[in-house]
Amino acid sequence: EDIHYLPFVESLYNPAAYSRVGAAGLWQIMPKTARYLGLELDATVDERLDVEAATLGAVRYLKDSRNRLTAVAREKRTSVRPGDLTPFIITSYNYGVHGMRRALNQFGPDFVKVINEYKSPSFQVAVKNFYASFLAARHVARNADRYFGRISPDPALRYHTAVLDHDTSMKRILDVFGLSEDELKPLNRALTRFVWHGWRFAPKGYRLRLPY
Repeated sequence: EDIHYLPFVESLYNPAAYSRVGAAGLWQIMPKTARYLGLELDATVDERLDVEAATLGAVRYLKDSRNRLTAVAREKRTSVRPGDLTPFIITSYNYGVHGMRRALNQFGPDFVKVINEYKSPSFQVAVKNFYASFLAARHVARNADRYFGRISPDPALRYHTAVLDHDTSMKRILDVFGLSEDELKPLNRALTRFVWHGWRFAPKGYRLRLPY
């Protein structure tokens, strides 16, 4: 369950966040990684900006990382425990599975030794601090009352879903449902600016979210 604190480190929970290197969304997924994870990414839909789709994609990434890194770690130490690999799996989200595999092959499942001794041009301060940042975010979130006082959580997001049975313009969608763009856009961030500007249609099969 603690993995749900990871997007704080990635995007401060901003589903519309973009990085200077091209990562996008709550989970800051790169275009190549998005396609590998089966997320739709084209001129009309970018599922990296869809919180639910992106989260499922991140889950697939982390499960795959766990399976691949566990196999490598057990070649080095048969008695490795799942908890021993948590820092490697979390760090792989930032550094990549291949990089963590190289570190495991070199030093085994000893994360402190990896931090202190693993050498790579891309294994620098930001990567080394990634797991510590995750732990810090988890600690603050778990102790929010201590740091911020009593906080009232936002209500759970609720919406209706309508599956488009043909390509449809955004103007048509807004007219039919009597909605403004400001009402609809926060629920449908995956639709690109080309759709919102009327340059392309929302595609057939798109699961349109409507205010509850």
